[in-house]
Amino acid sequence: MELYLKHIQENIAVQLSGLISSKLGLNFPKDRFRDLETGLNKAKKDFDFDDVNNFAEWLIETELNSTQIEQLASHFTIGETYFFRDIKYFKAIEKILVEEIIPKHVEKDKRIRIWSAGCSTGEEPYSISIMLSQIIPDIKNWSTTVIGTDLNSKSLKKAKIGLYKEWSFRNSPDWLKPEYFTEVSKGSYQINQKIKDMINFQYHNLALDPYPSLINNLFGFDIIFCRNVLMYFTQDLIAQVIEKFFHALNIGGLLIVSPSEASHVLFGAYESLYEPDVILYKKTNSDYIPEKFSFKQKESDFNIEKEFLNYDLLPYQKKRKKIIDRISTLRKEPEKKSVISIEIKNKPESEIIHDAVNLYNKGLFDESEKLLKSVLSSKNQNSVAMTLLSKIYANRGNTEDAKNWSQKAIDIDKLNPEPYYIQAMLLQENGDPGKAIDLFKKILYIDSKFVLAHFGLGNLLLKQGKLSESSKYFRNASRLLKDYNDYDIVEDYGGITAGRFKEIINILIENNDKQVF
Repeated sequence: MELYLKHIQENIAVQLSGLISSKLGLNFPKDRFRDLETGLNKAKKDFDFDDVNNFAEWLIETELNSTQIEQLASHFTIGETYFFRDIKYFKAIEKILVEEIIPKHVEKDKRIRIWSAGCSTGEEPYSISIMLSQIIPDIKNWSTTVIGTDLNSKSLKKAKIGLYKEWSFRNSPDWLKPEYFTEVSKGSYQINQKIKDMINFQYHNLALDPYPSLINNLFGFDIIFCRNVLMYFTQDLIAQVIEKFFHALNIGGLLIVSPSEASHVLFGAYESLYEPDVILYKKTNSDYIPEKFSFKQKESDFNIEKEFLNYDLLPYQKKRKKIIDRISTLRKEPEKKSVISIEIKNKPESEIIHDAVNLYNKGLFDESEKLLKSVLSSKNQNSVAMTLLSKIYANRGNTEDAKNWSQKAIDIDKLNPEPYYIQAMLLQENGDPGKAIDLFKKILYIDSKFVLAHFGLGNLLLKQGKLSESSKYFRNASRLLKDYNDYDIVEDYGGITAGRFKEIINILIENNDKQVF
């Protein structure tokens, strides 16, 4: 015990490791217990504790709310980044953008979508936007979406401000500061507004929040950056994240991870691209192959539940069952997915659509699409099938087909709010927030209890800086979610649970209130 810990008991560290893994996906096996203790020491003041042992015991006893989880997370992740970090990656990506991705979109839709997952204080997504502005000469005529996500709200706040010190420019190109920044005070540099306007920063927890998903605009990407993030995760979460990234990428899309995170085993569903000193992963087809996302558990891997159950928890015996239940609930093994062959001959249309919905919710978009098309190939026109098909196309980034099928669904059933919602999200993505707001309000006229429309309006108004009005719609969504059980799936969009949706909305409301007052 002395080797790993100075102040807290090992049995407490085991319990905390399990709970942090469950809520954040962060991995703290025995050989990282010292890091766990360091993080607790940093976090204790945020929670008004002086003694780390008392803090640790309180964490075990308390069901943390979303704000507390967010505060805790900020002390266990390292936001070490700078502009154009690992320049060789940007050179490799620039080459593929120029030779493959941009030419494809020139002919198709003049659209580029890139996600920086775990963006910290924003240097990476800003670097991406600067790269795009340099290599696309008519970028004003393009729809470019760069999304930066993180679970640390303090880092996101700094990213949104876009003000940086000299340390963020170490090893960066000489032209960067004079061309894209303004020195506002000695050693402080403000990012140019045109680059700032290219990026959407938003809260997202890779362990708990849905993707691909229309709700948070995380779908249909050409490139996903997720560097120096996976190394903090448990093995099972790494496999889940890589699989979800696969579904969030377009065909031909790239996944970028750091060299230490690269693995031929875990990235088996991707094609490996070898550029000078760089390995990139490319999605070459949409086939879902579960075995390609699996990993073999090593005997040496730390099993938190087994360790926890072997401890004699004398001071905590009364809380033992509660803690076990919390860990088992939060750390359920992911459902093993498989490619499913469903017999549709002589099946009622309603059952086929039900099967298609189940396949969609499991991420099996190809199989779901086949069933839906079997229904829609008949003379019968089904708005539910059309709406689900438009969701599939939207998640793939195929916006034209998504728009067409959602419009067909509207033409058949003008009182169904779901296809309108898809079109509102597409308008938002196409850079037409005014029409998107009008459509969201139309949805609420049709169905005032449609949660996602309230949430969508809140997000759009937040981006426009209308914080009070934004909070009004977020609170409407939060109030409506009280009618859901925490584990209910909300509207089948990305598989988000009502409980998690409430937590996200509460974070947004709290952040708005801090800025208003």
